[in-house]
Formats: sequence, structure tokens, C-alpha cells
Amino acid sequence: MRMRGFVRRSTVKQTLEWIDQNSCSLQSESVPLEVAAGRVLSQSVVSEVDVPGFSRGMMDGFAVRAEDTLGATPYSQIALEVIGQSLPGEAFEGKVLPGQAVRIMTGAPMPTGADAVLQAECVEIRSSQIVTQTAVSPHKHVGHPGEDIAVGATVLTAPRTLRPQDIGVLSSIGVATVEVVQMPRVHVVTTGNELLPAGSKPQGYNITDANSPMLSALIERDGGHVEFCRGIENPIGIKCGPTLKSEDLINLCNKINPKNEKGKITLISRFGHENVEKFLPKLIRSIKKEGLNVIWSCDPMHGNTIKSTSGYKTRPFNNVVKEVKNVFECHQSEGSFAGGLHIEMTGQD
Repeated sequence: MRMRGFVRRSTVKQTLEWIDQNSCSLQSESVPLEVAAGRVLSQSVVSEVDVPGFSRGMMDGFAVRAEDTLGATPYSQIALEVIGQSLPGEAFEGKVLPGQAVRIMTGAPMPTGADAVLQAECVEIRSSQIVTQTAVSPHKHVGHPGEDIAVGATVLTAPRTLRPQDIGVLSSIGVATVEVVQMPRVHVVTTGNELLPAGSKPQGYNITDANSPMLSALIERDGGHVEFCRGIENPIGIKCGPTLKSEDLINLCNKINPKNEKGKITLISRFGHENVEKFLPKLIRSIKKEGLNVIWSCDPMHGNTIKSTSGYKTRPFNNVVKEVKNVFECHQSEGSFAGGLHIEMTGQD
């Protein structure tokens, strides 16, 4: 056999131009803040609040009226009466009058009437009084509203890959969800009769696939998502909630189970007892219309989770039972069958 090489070659520049001409921008999506690190910001973020939102002490010490310390020296000490304290999250409710001071901790709200903080190292504590030999100027050791971030300020500009410190900034201004560019979904296909599955030991004249795990790692590193599910032979469960659209469920089933094999996909409904009759029938009708082979199961636990007054997560038993009844009634009315029930227990049950 005579090897003739490639019929046509392209330069790197030509290849990049071809990619640009045949590519389109990915759409935006909203993601929770806790999973936004590493994603690319699609919309610039403008702060709706001041950070900090109040005047606060920047040192441990005493909140005072700066004019009350005027003239304090080692030879002319000034005494001030301590009338209370201001702690982080717990402000002093009174007002600082001439000759008075309030003990304050770093980050605590400045009391009304005070305009400076006298450091703890600069005073001598005598019972209910402090004595200072150091004068402070107005606004000394005081952080003012909007000093870090002001209302209307552009905090982060798109496009930007979000770093961990960016997540912290977004949280500080009350952002719970972020608009980011959708992750590119990349299908990795390796071919070759000589290839063995990645991670297996080479045998005979076969070699182990090293390219797909390497490429997958590079895709993940650069913000992409590798499509693997359609290649999984094991049965797969898909959780179905109130936000799931019928068309998305159909597409997902077709991708994961292209041969429409029986027993491959289990659809686990978890709507919450008040949402079953609103959302489940639509999904059942869509699955039946497409003739997809699935097993329906009911998870009455997660959709009915609430937080108790003690802070623990729990599920009202009546709501759990109601969701189960509603699920079976919906399947019966749609001519379908609920083939399973998902219940979670603890070691104390």
C-alpha cells in the first residue's frame, strides 16, 4: 500500500478563521452562586447596595466624639465615661453625649453621636471610665457606607471568568444567582480497533485509550462539559421536578437511550405534594406520545422538605403520603403505571 499523505492541508491561521466563521456565541443561563466559580460572566454585575451599609468601627476600642479628645497628651489626660458597648450585629441603642464613650469591636456599628474610634491600646481603663492621653481626629478608624462598594457601582464586568474571590464579592452584595455563558458541551469520540477502554491494562497488540481522558480533562479545565451519559450501559435514573420541560425530557431520554431499550431509564418524579397534578401529567403524556420505554418512580421526600424551627430539615408525613397518592392517581388517569417508590430513612428510623 502506498501512503500518499493528506490531500489538503490548512495553516493554523486558516483553521482558526474557519472555526470563527462556523461557530456561534453560546447563550446565557442563570446559575446559583455556589456553583458559579470558573464560569464566564455573561452580564456585568451592578451593586444594588452599599458595602458596608452602615458606619462601622475599624478597630477594637472606644467610639467617641473626636472633639472630646482634643488636647489630650501624656501631661493632660482626658477621662470619658463608658456608657455601653457596640458589637458586630448588635448596635448600641443610645446616643454618645459630650464626655461619653462606647466600647466597640471591629466591624460593629458606630453609635449615634460618635465620629471616631479611640484604639484600646491608647487608653487606660478605670472602672466605668477610660483615660486617654491621645487625641483622635474626626472619622479616625471609622468605615463609612459604600466605602468598599457603592450603590450603582459596576462590581464585575463581563466577560470574566469568575474566581473564588469574585464569588465572595458577589455574595457580599446579596447576589444569589449569576448570569453566565452556557458551558460548551463537547462529545469525545475515540476510534481504533486497537484501543482498549481508558484505565485498562494493555493486552497483546492492543493499546489503552489515553487520548479521551486527557482531552476530557482539558475540556473540563477550560470550562467545557464532556458528554458521557449516552455511552453508559448501566440503567440511569433521571430526577424530574417542577422546572423540567417536556421537550427537554424527551431530548434527554433520546440522547441517553438512543435504542429505546427497556429498563435503561427510570424517571423519578419529585415535585412536592402541591405540584404533582400540575406538572406530572404533561410529562407522562409526552413520554407516551413518543413511545419511550421508561420506568416511573416516585420520590416524595425531597419535594416536601422544609426546615423546622430547630433548624433541622424534615418532611411532614402527611405531605409525603399526599404526594404518593397524587402520583398514583395521575398515572392511573393517564393510563400509565408508577413502577417504584423512593423512600429515605436514617439510622434512627
